[in-house]
Amino acid sequence: MEEYEFKLSDEYRNMALRDLREDDLIRKQSLEQMIEWIQKHPYIKSCRTDPKFLLAFLRKKKFNTMEVRTLLEDFLRFRESNYRWFRMLTIKDKAVEDMIDTGYNIFFPKKDKNGRRYVWHRTGSVNPDTYNVDVSMRAMSLMFQTILHDEESQVGGITAIIDHAGLTWNHAKLLTIFELREILGSYKVMPLRIKDVLIVNMPPFLHKVAEILDPFICNMFNMEKRKIYRDWEELRKVIDVDVLPADLGGNERPTAEILKDFKEKIVAYENETKDYPQLIYDSPNETKNWDTQKTENGGGGLAGSFRKLEID
Repeated sequence: MEEYEFKLSDEYRNMALRDLREDDLIRKQSLEQMIEWIQKHPYIKSCRTDPKFLLAFLRKKKFNTMEVRTLLEDFLRFRESNYRWFRMLTIKDKAVEDMIDTGYNIFFPKKDKNGRRYVWHRTGSVNPDTYNVDVSMRAMSLMFQTILHDEESQVGGITAIIDHAGLTWNHAKLLTIFELREILGSYKVMPLRIKDVLIVNMPPFLHKVAEILDPFICNMFNMEKRKIYRDWEELRKVIDVDVLPADLGGNERPTAEILKDFKEKIVAYENETKDYPQLIYDSPNETKNWDTQKTENGGGGLAGSFRKLEID
């Protein structure tokens, strides 16, 4: 197993222990047992087993390794069923870079006072006449993969800001129900600790659509109701303005400079992970996650060995 050293600040160490019940022993045991499980899994043909990758899943599920295994399987299965969003994913893809340059999806460089990273998703930033859902999802996937490699975000979580400024009916009608379902599903299988979802600048025509999707979205993010703000002036009253770009009324650098740094982080992520194994999951006839039945029956063997690490 690749050696791992916890290098985050004491603030995040305390946060990991308090919120995730993570300490050096539980982390080491969990990583070892996850690697063993992956190596014995009949459908996982290739998978990363480096600590940063696995810790994203472990931290998402607070080291409940039964749930971690299910999340990892669902993540790998989602990638296979939507392979066009993940295969050969790189910022060197001109179409993906052009999408990123619109500011469609970026994260802010600073964390807020709670140690959270802000992700800014701008649904109306793209040209509806040239929009391509596959390209937009590849750009989003690249952003997700980069932020998942950031351990402070793994521990502190993220706040997602969905900004509908500039969104028109021409944008909304580009997505089919199936595509919308898959896009929302991507949030469910990603090992992201989404702590809050804030919606701003929602156009009137979207309210009816949002009402239909409310039960699904609120359940996905464990929200009682949507948090909608009329504009940025109203939103700034409830968030940490120190992390926002100057052009949004915050104290950070302008969005253009933040976007440049964001792209550099993507390049750094690609360089760091270029030699890691691909993620390949192959189970064309699978109906349930592997060894779920053994788990449900109290199972022994490898499945049973995880039980001592459950915390919930």
